[in-house]
Amino acid sequence: MQCTRCWKYGDKIHPSCQIRCRQCGGHHEEVDHSKECVKCAKSDVDHEARKNGLTTCSHPISCANCGDNHHADDKVCRMRDHAVCEERQRRKIGQGQTMISKYLETPPS
Repeated sequence: MQCTRCWKYGDKIHPSCQIRCRQCGGHHEEVDHSKECVKCAKSDVDHEARKNGLTTCSHPISCANCGDNHHADDKVCRMRDHAVCEERQRRKIGQGQTMISKYLETPPS
């Protein structure tokens, strides 16, 4: 699971999290990227067009989780791999706990 507001792994949505851009990791929504991206502001793009959201980004994308050159929800993210491994381990432990509970609840025959 991945939050679609802050892009962290673990929950579907964190209602109180700070919004992050999927494209650059900045503190704005992706739809506002061309208007609010700090990296775009430092580039040579036409600032009037940028203010109106009419430009495309000229800098490399940056993951909100690891900072590498991919979108925050890309399957190549090393943080995603880590989260997937943790979730598998958690489920495995949960299944083991369920089996132990069933064993303890079952009276000996």
